[in-house]
Amino acid sequence: MSIRIHRYHRIALAVSLVAVAIAGVSSLGQNAHKQTPILRTISFSIAKEYKTLGELRSDANVVALVSVVGVPVDSNRLGNIPTVDVQLQVEKVLAGIANVGDHITLVQIGDPSGHTTVTDPIPPILQNGKRYVVYLNRQFPDQPQMMITGQAGVFEAGSGTQFIRLGNASADLPKNPSLDQF
Repeated sequence: MSIRIHRYHRIALAVSLVAVAIAGVSSLGQNAHKQTPILRTISFSIAKEYKTLGELRSDANVVALVSVVGVPVDSNRLGNIPTVDVQLQVEKVLAGIANVGDHITLVQIGDPSGHTTVTDPIPPILQNGKRYVVYLNRQFPDQPQMMITGQAGVFEAGSGTQFIRLGNASADLPKNPSLDQF
């Protein structure tokens, strides 16, 4: 059974998860300052399953064909959760408000150094120089960064006009859609 949670509820869920993670680290006791917790694996569940690309598009602020122009070597931290600011350049706007040539900062969960493993359904960190169709949304209106919609909205360019869905979120979405299906 899929759980339908609106975009703003997902934000509250994400903030709650970070608060729980921070509380867990701070409750290690008096010896917490002597120990550094090592995070090796992160598991996530997705709050919404998408059945069609149309459903995914309706939750996205921008759908675009992009190329990755920068992936940092190190990750940032949101509490104990590693994140990476991937730099994208828009090649073609498929829906939403963006312009060809725009640069977008995509915040992805993960660690490009390989020190932390993030389990499915989170898609892998996008790779420098590759092309993708991405469904993006702005989690916080006052911030320029964007995130992948429902962790399901990322498709890597394959051969010709075919694309490959990355990650295992929303298994009902097409695995190999063509560019005109987005």
